[in-house]
Amino acid sequence: LCSHHGIQGTSRPTRYHVLFDESNMDANALQSITYYLCHLYGRCARSVSIPAPVYFADLVCARARYHVLAALNSGLVEKYSDEDSNSSSSSSSSSSSKAESVKTELANIIALHK
Repeated sequence: LCSHHGIQGTSRPTRYHVLFDESNMDANALQSITYYLCHLYGRCARSVSIPAPVYFADLVCARARYHVLAALNSGLVEKYSDEDSNSSSSSSSSSSSKAESVKTELANIIALHK
């Protein structure tokens, strides 16, 4: 589907794959909806190459990543791990001892490769 006009050079066609369709729409209807969604992006007066919800999702993910990294760097939140979610909340001393053992093991590995 090439939903936009090329400004310079050639246009970039986009290839789509329907992974799951709950609405049971035919291919022409899906193509039409996708085409019209490419004309709704508010930051551009022209049509864009991919649907506007994809651009907005990318913006949301970029902003969320910025906020998560800022929270991690400031120490407001701790990094999430599967081991922490499986253990009870009263085992904070055991999680800190796990962290210390990981640090020790990592230091040993680094020492071996010097």
